[in-house]
Amino acid sequence: MKTSLVVAIFGLFISTILAKQIFNGNFNDYSSSAQLDLWSWSNRVGEWETYIHGPTVASDWIQLSPNYKNPGDMVAKQGARVQINGTAVWNGQTMLRTEIIPEGFPNSAEVGVLYYQWSMKQTSQNQLKSQNEHQLVFFEAHFADIKYGGPGGAKLYFYVNGGNPILWSADFTPDTWFTFALKVDY
Repeated sequence: MKTSLVVAIFGLFISTILAKQIFNGNFNDYSSSAQLDLWSWSNRVGEWETYIHGPTVASDWIQLSPNYKNPGDMVAKQGARVQINGTAVWNGQTMLRTEIIPEGFPNSAEVGVLYYQWSMKQTSQNQLKSQNEHQLVFFEAHFADIKYGGPGGAKLYFYVNGGNPILWSADFTPDTWFTFALKVDY
C-alpha cells in the first residue's frame, strides 16, 4: 500500500531582526528530483537532506513539479510530491516519515526571532491511514512536529518539544492546503 502526500515546503525563513531571508525552503534551484539524490553524509550539497527513507534514492519517492506547489505561493516555482510507504521508517520505528529535512538548518548559529512557513496537503487519492503515525514536518532537534494519525487519531496535529499536550489539531481534509507559520525565538 502506498500513500502520497503533496508537500509544498516553501518555508520562507525570515529573521525579523535582520530582515533578510536566510533560507528560502523551496525547490526553485532543482531542475529535477534526481538532484536530491546527490546528498549524502559525505556530500552535503543542496538545501535538503533525504537520508532516512529506506534503501532507495530520493528521486524514487520524491517528485518535483509545478503541479505540486501551493497555488497561493507566489515565490515557489514547484512543490514536491512525497511517497510514504513501508520504507519510510527510521531504525525500525513504526512511525512513517516524509524525510525532506532542511540541510543543516536550524543550527547553533541561529539567533533572534525566525519565522518558518510551509504548506502541505494530502490528495483524495491514496490518503494517509490514521492508524499509522505519520511524522510530516519536523525540525532535526524535534522542537516542533506536525503529525497525522497514531496517538493523534484522524487529525493533523502540532506539538513542541516532543511531547504533550497537542497545541493544535484539525481534520486533514483531502485536497485542502494547510499553511503553517512558526515563530521561534532563538
